[in-house]
Amino acid sequence: QTGGTLAPGDIGSAGRTAITGAYSLGAGATLAIELGGPTAATGFQSAGAHDQLTVYGTTTLAGNLNLTLLSGYTPSPGTNFVLISSTGTLSGAFANVAFGQRLTTTGGEGSFLVNKVGNVVTLSAYLPTPPPYTPIEAWRVSYFGSPSNVGSAADVFDYDGDGVPNLLEYALGTTPTDAGSVSRPTASVSTSNSSLQLSFVRARSDVTYIVEATSDLTPPVTWSALATNPGVVGQTVTVTDSVTLGAANPRRYLRLRVTSP
Repeated sequence: QTGGTLAPGDIGSAGRTAITGAYSLGAGATLAIELGGPTAATGFQSAGAHDQLTVYGTTTLAGNLNLTLLSGYTPSPGTNFVLISSTGTLSGAFANVAFGQRLTTTGGEGSFLVNKVGNVVTLSAYLPTPPPYTPIEAWRVSYFGSPSNVGSAADVFDYDGDGVPNLLEYALGTTPTDAGSVSRPTASVSTSNSSLQLSFVRARSDVTYIVEATSDLTPPVTWSALATNPGVVGQTVTVTDSVTLGAANPRRYLRLRVTSP
């Protein structure tokens, strides 16, 4: 076979193809295997089974291998599949996956370990593809090696000891493993109306930024929201207090609170 696709059985169902004599999967050809169950197909159409190629002779591999899961089938990690069985010598290798390596299914559902044992090609150790990381999970992986909100990667943990917990580092666009990477919110007084202002970098779109204010830090402190997600993502945002400093309001305190989904 110098080109084209060999797909045992019918399209959309598992089947078995038997070849008498030598078989060669050329460099421009593809062997398309459909998997709909743990047992090998015994005929042209076999429900709840998987494709199999049986060669009564020698087999030479040089083309591609495609793996497709039939609708509704999720393999067990412990299930082994025999894809090719050759009565004669089985030589060569697939062009798109080496023996002992993993190959992802055409639909991206997961991957299998592809192996050759004697004159047999097998699949084993199915591994489902993990769901895509959220932005903050990807950020945790890049710095802490784990997507989970636990341990050193926890939102409340201050890994670099700079006084800024991980969630705030993420929200402000700083590096959680470098104490020198700092972008803390800054306070100032407006020159136009003598009101307190708080400025910060709104680095992310997937967390909630809440600027809060109070006039008294005596416990229990009551904070009132001034603004939620103000300004534009990726820019420095300034929020001005609604209360003017003066004899009637000699003290005001602002803070930035960040929450994640």
